Amino acid sequence: MRRDLGALLGLTSVLTLIGYQYDFSATAFFEHRWLYHFSDQRTSPRSAPDFGGIEAVLTLPDSQDIRQKRVQNVCQRYRERLYRPHYRGLKSNFFPDTMRPRYCSTAECPLLVDIRHRFLFCFVQKVASTTVKALFLENSIGTDQLSRGNVTQLHRVANDRIRRVGPQFYTKKKMKKFFKAIFVRHPFERLVSVYEDKVGQEPQKMTYFYDKYFKQFASRKNITGTLSFSDFVDYLIETPWAEFDEHWMPYFQRCEVCLVGYDFIGKLETASEDFDAMLDNGLTDMKSKLRRLNSRYQNGRLDFGRVETYFIQLERNQIMALYRIYRFDFELFGYNILNFIDTFDNGTP
Repeated sequence: MRRDLGALLGLTSVLTLIGYQYDFSATAFFEHRWLYHFSDQRTSPRSAPDFGGIEAVLTLPDSQDIRQKRVQNVCQRYRERLYRPHYRGLKSNFFPDTMRPRYCSTAECPLLVDIRHRFLFCFVQKVASTTVKALFLENSIGTDQLSRGNVTQLHRVANDRIRRVGPQFYTKKKMKKFFKAIFVRHPFERLVSVYEDKVGQEPQKMTYFYDKYFKQFASRKNITGTLSFSDFVDYLIETPWAEFDEHWMPYFQRCEVCLVGYDFIGKLETASEDFDAMLDNGLTDMKSKLRRLNSRYQNGRLDFGRVETYFIQLERNQIMALYRIYRFDFELFGYNILNFIDTFDNGTP
């Protein structure tokens, strides 16, 4: 098994280096050519495989230049799908002429706007969204009283006070005048965070989400009480994208990654370095604000071991079906699912 694993990692490294020269995705190669070979095999949940600390090796090389090139390549590779608007995205939560507020949901208007800094940020729930909103709110009256324990109030105030627009609100010419940024995290890790916060509780404790999204599903599946993580995954697999809540909507769909053309791509896995690098782009006066906010609002990253405890509850075909939903997020941002598939257990797929 070790010999096979070593050969696999070696081949991954070679294909990765080739990929950056010739627009070839090593991640896509393994996930489509190799892992899909096992997608129809149903297996019972087993104990977590011991990867012996190789998780970092299974992460593709990363830098801002590589992230930008990867996004450009993937957008071109799937241009018919990714350059097509996924929803209208033409709205704003303010009247452009008077700047007076008007209603626009956070699903339709996910881009935060800082006119003074010419800064646009696509906020994604469960990806440091609290920190980012607090950063945009720092100059607003009364926000000093919003504590970490009052995150719900912070989001409510932020959604009302911060100017927000849809991904296609501004013309392409005007968009070029803004510095545009987005932060992401591993798609599966984000789903675990969503499950713990919005799904994996008693229905009476999360009435809004349960009644709107899960009540009919639970009734159809004869599920009583709290939905398991496996139930949540089945819900995602069986639900059309158009009915997804923004908390689990794919990045490429919510932020229109290929249409907007973000100037900076940050990752929660390297949030400390990436926030500093992002603010170096004409936003240095925000750095002191960020340092003040981090102690109060910074979202902690889930460790892989914690995520793994949920994914070992799934069958392999569930993981592969889930991957297909978020496939473009994986490819656009250089994530993989090798460490979520128990392919090395006892040398059997």
